[in-house]
Amino acid sequence: MSFTISGDTDVWKLDDFIGFDTVGDCSANYGDITSVFVKIDNDKLFLRITFDNMILRQSNRSIRDNFSNQEIEMQLDVTNFPKRKKLFSHRFMINSLSEQKADYSFLRTPDKNLLEITINWNYKIPKEKLLFDIKILENNRIVDQFSQTSKRRDRGGNCAFVHHGNQGLTYTEVFYGQSPEETSGYDEVLQVHQATGLAGNFHMSGTLMPAAQWHNPEFNDWLFSGVQDGYVAMLTSALGQHIMPFVQNEMNNWAVSIECDMVQYRYNYIPKIAWIPERVWLAPDYYPNAGVIDWIGDNWEQHGVEGIILDDCPHCSGYSNLKIHWMSNGSGINLRVIPINNDFVGKMHYDADGAKNLISNTGQYGIAVYGTDWEVAAEMNEHHDSMFLDNYEDVLWYCSDNYPAVNVWKLDDAINNPDFNGTALEITPGTYGLLGGENGYGGGNNGWYVDWAGAASHSDFHNPTWNYGYIWNNVYEHLMNSPNNSLSQLGWYILMINLHETGWHDGDPSEISGWEHRYSSHIKNANVYAEASRWANGDFSETTGAYFDDIDRDGINELIIHNDKTLFVFENIGGKANWVFCKDEFGDAYSVVGSDVAYFSETDGDYNENSNNHFAALSDVSPNYQNDIYNMEITQNENDVAEIRL
Repeated sequence: MSFTISGDTDVWKLDDFIGFDTVGDCSANYGDITSVFVKIDNDKLFLRITFDNMILRQSNRSIRDNFSNQEIEMQLDVTNFPKRKKLFSHRFMINSLSEQKADYSFLRTPDKNLLEITINWNYKIPKEKLLFDIKILENNRIVDQFSQTSKRRDRGGNCAFVHHGNQGLTYTEVFYGQSPEETSGYDEVLQVHQATGLAGNFHMSGTLMPAAQWHNPEFNDWLFSGVQDGYVAMLTSALGQHIMPFVQNEMNNWAVSIECDMVQYRYNYIPKIAWIPERVWLAPDYYPNAGVIDWIGDNWEQHGVEGIILDDCPHCSGYSNLKIHWMSNGSGINLRVIPINNDFVGKMHYDADGAKNLISNTGQYGIAVYGTDWEVAAEMNEHHDSMFLDNYEDVLWYCSDNYPAVNVWKLDDAINNPDFNGTALEITPGTYGLLGGENGYGGGNNGWYVDWAGAASHSDFHNPTWNYGYIWNNVYEHLMNSPNNSLSQLGWYILMINLHETGWHDGDPSEISGWEHRYSSHIKNANVYAEASRWANGDFSETTGAYFDDIDRDGINELIIHNDKTLFVFENIGGKANWVFCKDEFGDAYSVVGSDVAYFSETDGDYNENSNNHFAALSDVSPNYQNDIYNMEITQNENDVAEIRL
């Protein structure tokens, strides 16, 4: 079937591509050439020229044709360069959408920044021996020029885009943005991928997935549809985005396993690539190693993960950031290491033209990977009212317009492309520069973790006060020695989610963040579920009873009353039941009251919250005694009868 021009970039093949032109070198506001394709077929020569600014786009729609009604021309000269014989020369007025002449025709498709020309061609000269000289003129002034033979010197450009979404269970503004919503939010990033059909690699943390399902389930549906339509690839990580090297190996394995299962269940996608929480990669025997317990290289392959994403500096220092490497190790682990190209990241935010030129310079054998928090391109929080989203959309449309010279990759596929293969890589321990670089988490040999681990809990009443480092390990040991059932598994969720962004600091000088204290102060609540798992397992000596015990291990006794169907835990703060558990007729146990996986936005302790995210049963609200200290006593505890008074 004969080739024809139709305004469809998909009919052009990579073999037709002859070269890129530098973006941003045009001296006018329109007419900037980006790439050129040539094809000879059935006595016709076909030429495709893609521009960067034939149109103006806004919100992924074309709103203005910059060529229309302008004095814009193109001078085309085709020369048999070995003999320096000019075979074709013509100046085209290209402000119209099409033109048909006896010896040529052209079609301009503004929505794709595309100009296609058909020329009658009676020469039997291979296109590799042709020189194409293209000049764009505005009012008879040359504003851009491309000159190259069709003997291709490169094979296009390659890139991938990674967005890490991570928030607690109660914060969902990120999905659709802050006012004005049409200029920010995760949705804006998804929209440009959907509009272009270009792949994005997206991570929804183990806390953000259920947040979406509770408050904005349609957002999860959108990602699911994107998976089915082929423009969404899902990543995995550790459930609560705890900082992995500072906790036990069993905790890391559990967290990765759970999140992989969640991604597969929610999006029908088996994740192959993992985002490392805060890109903190450390090892016990190498500086920075203060507080480090676990080398996390062995926490991935058994869960189906084939590649991890780290930074080009420090992690991949000395290695190409345009290649995908293998992690050197002595454990037989065949894990790929994908470097974030931080030069590319910076250009994506601040220099869109520079980002485009970086992509075009990767060539066949390189891939530039953009990777950072989803909030950045989404212009959320401190990134609001920047140009980051505009630049991101601009570069994505450049990639779309210049296909197949530019290819945007799912990382699942990129790790299997031999063109991108790097070498065995010794990972340099550390994290990204803003967080401490080669000096570890927070700098100063993991100063953030060390400071946090030694900090007294805001909800502990032991003397001396237990610190966060002791508390999380105490909870871990408690859970490890508890029956494995639904309630102890809830305890694992509470432990791992409240270790969220373990030890995060802010301010200058930096201090443990207020929100971090509110997470960390509730790690101890997992102890209640560990003890309740014993009740659910039938390990209590009495079926019915009441007793005082420091069930949450905060230094103050709670009052517990139970039978074979229910277990209540009362706090003396407000005389309320902070936790209630039940068993059904099949012996399956459930948590009825207690929402300890959700972020405590208002309290470090065991108080009710005005937001009602955490509200205990039997709270005295009228009159309001919620925060009063109650006396509690056991009035009967024998003959299968237990009675308490508050």
